[in-house]
Amino acid sequence: MTVQELIVALIVFLCVAEVIRRTLNFFRSAKSGDNPCANCVGGCDLKKIIDEKKQNCKVIQKRNNKKCC
Repeated sequence: MTVQELIVALIVFLCVAEVIRRTLNFFRSAKSGDNPCANCVGGCDLKKIIDEKKQNCKVIQKRNNKKCC
């Protein structure tokens, strides 16, 4: 093997290791109850639904606070 082949093999190995690491982190966060789309840039339907529910809860809490006092 030449030096160039070793460098290419090392780069491929590092890329595969990073993909495996990110996949495992995704499933760990899903198991622990965290939001799996917390780090999504955009286009994640689950994140949109969760954000909408949070906004609805804030509106409901404001209504309840006004009625209480």
